[in-house]
Amino acid sequence: MIGRRGRARWGALLVAALAALGACRAKPPRQSVDRMVVAETDAALRLETIGVTRDEVMRAAVDAVRASPRFGPPAPEGEKARRWLGRVSVHRADTVASGGPPLAQVLLTLELSPQEGVGALRETAAAAEPVGPGPRGLREAFGRAAAAALARAVAGFDLLLAAEAKDDAALVADLGAPDARVRDVAVRILADRRHAGAVPALVERLSDPDPEVVERAIGALGQIGDRRAVTPLVRLAQRRQGPSVAQLARIIGDIGGPDARAYLLTLASGSTDRLVQEAAQQALDEMTAREARSRPAAKP
Repeated sequence: MIGRRGRARWGALLVAALAALGACRAKPPRQSVDRMVVAETDAALRLETIGVTRDEVMRAAVDAVRASPRFGPPAPEGEKARRWLGRVSVHRADTVASGGPPLAQVLLTLELSPQEGVGALRETAAAAEPVGPGPRGLREAFGRAAAAALARAVAGFDLLLAAEAKDDAALVADLGAPDARVRDVAVRILADRRHAGAVPALVERLSDPDPEVVERAIGALGQIGDRRAVTPLVRLAQRRQGPSVAQLARIIGDIGGPDARAYLLTLASGSTDRLVQEAAQQALDEMTAREARSRPAAKP
């Protein structure tokens, strides 16, 4: 027979075992990038003329992925993992003036495509490194810039995958984070989830100090489609001009409602910008067609 002290000990061991089992179950699958390629773009060819080959860019991408605590080396065959195929596209590779030595600047996109299912991840990042003296200075600077841009792209994936595991309340809290990258990722995931409860916090991001977060929040509000966003988007449009207003008109039209219709009618009839007029009229026509389709058919 087990005494009181023994029962307490076995009870504590059982609780610890169950907690460990729960932790194992909650552990996210390993992220494994099984293959990496570099697209043959004009900028990649320019890097090659400088001396930074596509193989070197590929190796830098592999190193960046393996340095990430979320990815690491490719998972062995048969191990349960979330498997990706990587692709690097170099968009720009040029030198820019600075107060000191010229800077070698690289802009690229790292894309991870799942081997099964859908939902590719894309991160665009840039980096610039000072060009050192000597015949190898330029080549080495561009090599460092490419590696730094790839590391930034992988860091973006780390943030995104970590945020995917958070609930909606935690993501809404992240919209007020000091780091613009954290705010940006939270906006993206809340938009994908179409979380209407995030609309007030997303509206606040329309005044974000980071322009990229502002544009992401505009798209998120359009994707969620909650009519509470119409008036803040109209106010934002009133502070803008040209193509930006046309884009906002389309988003406001997609959300719809009486306030959206009133604003679009004003633009379509009173804007002096032909592009804005046409965008507003098109948004009105599409809104009217949607409303007609949603009305119940008249009884004979």
